[in-house]
Amino acid sequence: TTLNYLVKVESGTLNITARQIASSDLELTASDKVYDDTTDVKSYQITVKDSAIATGDDIGFHVGHIAFDAAQVNRDAQQNVIDRVVTATGVTLTGADAKNYQLVQTTRQQGITLTTAAKITPAELTVTLVPVDRKYDGTEVVQINQTALVDGLFAGDDVSVGVPATGTMEDSNAGQNKLVSVAEAISLSGADSGNYT
Repeated sequence: TTLNYLVKVESGTLNITARQIASSDLELTASDKVYDDTTDVKSYQITVKDSAIATGDDIGFHVGHIAFDAAQVNRDAQQNVIDRVVTATGVTLTGADAKNYQLVQTTRQQGITLTTAAKITPAELTVTLVPVDRKYDGTEVVQINQTALVDGLFAGDDVSVGVPATGTMEDSNAGQNKLVSVAEAISLSGADSGNYT
């Protein structure tokens, strides 16, 4: 019977190892951005699955570097804007409870690498057409200066603006500051034209 025994409790030591967090437990999301001639990511977030950490633990992430794979707008064969790859490298743990966890690394580099997808959307150009002054000739047709004023173009980008040859005045009478409209669309061409709209 239990009356024949004496239970003696002795103190001892044990090891509690850090809980491992795999890259599959993490999710990187990045926001789309408007083309700005850089690979910079404007906004991003890393979240961890609830099952990967203990309830209430304070865990955050430091990112060594994050960027799009290229600066240009990515388009498919139909010229639709599609995703680019966003890569975050050197991801490490932060927060009050970070010491209780360990990221599972697959390389010798410090931190882990995460990827996601986001779009770089075309930047908007403002094109101002300049009609050529002329003498009254009884018609509403005026010539358009083929050198348009373009605002929003990044320095060094190869973009040409196709300007309509003529426009139509609001009436054929002589006068100043007359409203001129054009029927033809303004076109963009050049190696970097896909980055603009």
